[in-house]
Amino acid sequence: IAAATGAAAAAGAAAAVGISDPLEVIGLMGGFARVLGLLALVLAAFTTNLFAHLVPASTGLVALRPQQLDFSKAATVAACAALLLLPWRIVEWSGGTVFIWLAGLGAMLSPVVGILIADYFLLRRRQLDVAALYQHPGPYSYFRGWSLTALFALLVGNLLAVPGFLMSIDLATAWPQCCPTQTCEDMAAACGGLTVSPALENLYPYTPILGLLVGGLVYGLLRGVQGLFSRSGRGAAQPGVEQAAD
Repeated sequence: IAAATGAAAAAGAAAAVGISDPLEVIGLMGGFARVLGLLALVLAAFTTNLFAHLVPASTGLVALRPQQLDFSKAATVAACAALLLLPWRIVEWSGGTVFIWLAGLGAMLSPVVGILIADYFLLRRRQLDVAALYQHPGPYSYFRGWSLTALFALLVGNLLAVPGFLMSIDLATAWPQCCPTQTCEDMAAACGGLTVSPALENLYPYTPILGLLVGGLVYGLLRGVQGLFSRSGRGAAQPGVEQAAD
């Protein structure tokens, strides 16, 4: 939802004033509108860092050391560790290229969100055995602790993001940029490396949304097919028995 809202706002600003950078758009405002714009930007930064960064890190630390840490202590540890990493220095040292990697990482992890939504809300109908999550082997162990179905859905969901990410780090080139005519016989040789379709380049800013949808859809379809085969295979011998298939 946040990615869709941001993309829609950026597209609207670009269409209206030809600028998609929110800071530049706020700079064009005057009076009270500028104050509201700055407050909205501060609120967006605060909520993004709180819910997208601090909460997942704290939850992960609690899962690693549940006897020693509660959420409050884990949040303190995560916040102190973030300060010790000196993120402002990382931005300075990298010349801003760190944001390219962060954008690519976010795009390629977005199918995970779709898989989680499909699994918890659609397939399990919000019914989860929390104690069994920590049992190994257990009903959520799948294949040596990995869900092959989820990994495949993640791979498919990343197919749209990888070409654009390679272009953002200058490891690939769009076809028209390296070969503007249609007479090139050897596209790779003309471009001097990997080439991708311009359509995939244009899709890259929207891959967080598309990856979420594709990952969740592929996972849900595969789980549904697995459930049909699993029920038909053991229905006669063990009616009513349900296991996690992968």
